[in-house]
Amino acid sequence: MQKEFTTINKDGKTVWEPGLPATVTARRQHRPQKGAPVVDEVPVACDLRLTLKMPGSSKAEWLEKALKAMPGKAKVQDVFNIITHPKFSSGVAEKYGKRMLQIVAESMDLFSDKQRITLSRCKLVELFQPGGAGEAKDDDSGDETPPEAPKMPKRRKRSRSRSQKRRSPSPAKKPAPQNAASPSRGRPDISKSREANEEEDPDWKERYRKQEEDKRRAEAEKKAQQDREAKRKAKLGAAFQLEDEDDAANARAQLASKLSGRKEELPSLAMARASAGRDADPRFVEAMGGDKLLQEAKG
Repeated sequence: MQKEFTTINKDGKTVWEPGLPATVTARRQHRPQKGAPVVDEVPVACDLRLTLKMPGSSKAEWLEKALKAMPGKAKVQDVFNIITHPKFSSGVAEKYGKRMLQIVAESMDLFSDKQRITLSRCKLVELFQPGGAGEAKDDDSGDETPPEAPKMPKRRKRSRSRSQKRRSPSPAKKPAPQNAASPSRGRPDISKSREANEEEDPDWKERYRKQEEDKRRAEAEKKAQQDREAKRKAKLGAAFQLEDEDDAANARAQLASKLSGRKEELPSLAMARASAGRDADPRFVEAMGGDKLLQEAKG
């Protein structure tokens, strides 16, 4: 059985009945508020070769990022080595150079005492610090008057015109008449030397070489044709040569004797076959094709 509690005010009067025990009935959990997302910065590249190849505007942007990333995302020593390099400030316009110098001056607390001394004497400070070497050179160059250029002697323009006037009254030489035997137009003059022809016509040498090649080629073809004709005649030999009259008569006599001998042999063969046919069986002769031979012999 739970105890009954009563609430009493400062006057000792009961203000609430029944009273409740002092217990925790609810507990709130505080949820973390979502703030801006934390961007993980990428480490800045501190490569000396790449940095020196950058243009002036890119060098200023890189320097600003590198100084902001120090010392977490960029090493102090690497940034210090790049800033103090003599070539880092070369080729940088005055606008970007002053901006870079201001950024370095605002970030001097990130460097050590020894590094600050070196930075105060680096090339960047010498060029772009007010009253530095760069402006001093400009002031000196502005105060000094430029040296006068050495006076060159004026050219005599009239000398050439006068010489032309003097030469103009002389009558021009007429071109010599071309003879019928003179070389045709476009062909080189053989009587002249090669040097003279080359001076007159730059393409003369090429044309002369082509003419010589054509000439040699034609001679080679002609010689080859003659050799082929001689070989052809040698192969034919005595086939087309005419025999003597005595040789021709002897050949005709031999041919006639051969023909007469064959005519004498034909009747004897026919008679022998006929005699053989009388004794032989006619069916055997017909089967062997002898009847046709006998008919031819009789006919």
